Amino acid sequence: MNCAMEAGWKAFLESNGLTEKQVGDYLRERLRILGFIESRFRQGIRIPQEEIEAYYRNSLLPQYGAGVAAPKLADVAPRIEEILLQQQVNAMFGAWLENLRKQGEVEILDAELEPPESEAANGGANK
Repeated sequence: MNCAMEAGWKAFLESNGLTEKQVGDYLRERLRILGFIESRFRQGIRIPQEEIEAYYRNSLLPQYGAGVAAPKLADVAPRIEEILLQQQVNAMFGAWLENLRKQGEVEILDAELEPPESEAANGGANK
């Protein structure tokens, strides 16, 4: 569906049983959560130049075949830094969530968020 056009957007909403308000509310909530994650976990993380260079050498360059010019490190360093930063934020966020799970019990109030029976039986280990 072409959501850039009004008719496509309306068709998308209708086919998914959504309203513009629901989508707006969902996006506002996602931005609020991302803002929390940003302020809680991203602050203070610094990616050393050595890590950027190692990622470039070990992860990016091998993706280019013989005879194919790879981008210069200077051109891709900001993107590599962002990738490494996101990896650290994800790891810190995951550890934080795991710690919260260990500290207490969680009661799921919305039945749609309950894990499937197979996951619930083994403590959500399939997640």
